[in-house]
Amino acid sequence: MCGDLANSDIVTEHTFWVGVYPGLTEEMIDFMVSSITEFIGRHR
Repeated sequence: MCGDLANSDIVTEHTFWVGVYPGLTEEMIDFMVSSITEFIGRHR
């Protein structure tokens, strides 16, 4: 067993992860940025 993973739990419960993949195109990245920006704008 690896013991208590309290810090790992904090990270997974309180962060937003955007994966990185070397095959992402500029268009894909622009879409992610605009989607996240739009979401934040609606939920402020």
